[in-house]
Amino acid sequence: MPGKTQADRLLDLENVVPRIDMKLQTSEKAADALSCAHQETVGKVGDLRLAFETTIVLLKKEIEDLKKWKEEQKKETEERTKRIWAFGPNALAALIGGLFALLVSYFAKQK
Repeated sequence: MPGKTQADRLLDLENVVPRIDMKLQTSEKAADALSCAHQETVGKVGDLRLAFETTIVLLKKEIEDLKKWKEEQKKETEERTKRIWAFGPNALAALIGGLFALLVSYFAKQK
């Protein structure tokens, strides 16, 4: 069998070129569709990023508020403890004074 002639090769190319052209057009359409989908994805990711950043800022603010509330509760507890200890010596002095007065009156009646 003799090799292909130039005319046969040219006919083969004429048959192959339209198929390659069709595949190229299909690939271009797929690339365009993929580019559009990518643009939509970029937009949605940007929206999600903005939402997450907003949420993070709000959570940081809430954390700061909770830290302030915790400090206020700690200060209130310290104040309450100081008031209780400030009341303690006065109550003890009144109790000792009352006992002393009771003892004095008891011994005064004994004599």
